[in-house]
Amino acid sequence: MTAQPDADELAVRNRLRIFLHGPVPQPQPPAVSDPDDWWDRLYDDEPTKPGKGSTPSAPSAAPPTARVKAPASSKPSPRQSLLDAWAGISPRLRWLIYHGTAAALGWGLGLTGWATQCTAWIAADRWANPQSIACYALGLGGVALHRRSRGWWWPVAWLATVPASAIVLGVLLYAPNS
Repeated sequence: MTAQPDADELAVRNRLRIFLHGPVPQPQPPAVSDPDDWWDRLYDDEPTKPGKGSTPSAPSAAPPTARVKAPASSKPSPRQSLLDAWAGISPRLRWLIYHGTAAALGWGLGLTGWATQCTAWIAADRWANPQSIACYALGLGGVALHRRSRGWWWPVAWLATVPASAIVLGVLLYAPNS
């Protein structure tokens, strides 16, 4: 027997879907004809059929509907390069993959645990201690390295992102027990 998700879990799911895929597109109202196209309707080359009950000079009661193009297939072409596939991913998801993998490498190297322990140590009333200031400087140095390396060759830029992503994850994972 499986448990049904509660309201909080459903709310988190919906927020994650919106964050990763963007808002759900709303159906567009049908296109309305231009009110200034009466001249074209009046002098149309094809006369209306006599069985319709309207004369060529009378405008129709219902506006003509515009043809809607069929949506292009959302399925990507099976033959594309890895860079084309990467470019087809939404920017939010690319950001999440980039920083998530960098934080995962930082976790494996122990940077995330170190950042969590430093945050706990500083939170125990050691805000202005010289060691705390050194931790602040190391954290700001990681962020500065990430900012500086954005335009570098992507593997080097990704490696420079590891400390910043791991430190941010470590600070976010800190949860006081009291």
